[in-house]
Amino acid sequence: MSNRIAFGCAAVLTCIVASSPALGQRSPASKANVYQSSFIEGVEACTATNTTLPGPQSLSGCDPVVPADDVCKFTAKGFGKVKLKTKDDMKILVKLKGLEPACDGETLCLTADMVWTQDGCSSGGSCTSESREDLPLGASCCIATFGQCKIKTTLTTALLPEAVVPGNRTEYTLGEVSINRVGDFTPAPAFRAGVLVP
Repeated sequence: MSNRIAFGCAAVLTCIVASSPALGQRSPASKANVYQSSFIEGVEACTATNTTLPGPQSLSGCDPVVPADDVCKFTAKGFGKVKLKTKDDMKILVKLKGLEPACDGETLCLTADMVWTQDGCSSGGSCTSESREDLPLGASCCIATFGQCKIKTTLTTALLPEAVVPGNRTEYTLGEVSINRVGDFTPAPAFRAGVLVP
């Protein structure tokens, strides 16, 4: 018997949006222009353990698994992926396919935990933003139709034009990247960036 394991990713990647001589004392990466991940179904947090996961660490767990969203889920052949690619702006590409029929007509939006570090701050040097959790990327939404949902936009369109300042080097550090269904008020997102083993 094989065990399928899904890992939710809070991967941190720095996206360099515009190139210019670095200010201040930081030393940004010379290249970090692509982030991509698969999506897995979100699940509710385990708060009242009643079982143990297999393996030598004997981690406590909750049985049964509770899906975060009971409307938008994958069918047996469903999958999702996200790709962020930067040059002078950040291109945002999302594809969800094989969604349950109940999800058709629902609006799904991309959110991300994000911190950005940017040159040209009012202090005269570089500065880092406050941490923003579940930051809605405004125009990064799609309506599920025939089991599919696709998003194609840019950061300046989805967030605000000031998200990218020409000539200023900006690093976006990403935590959790998620898909949330509009109107679903549960704390966990419908889909989370992650990987499945095997």
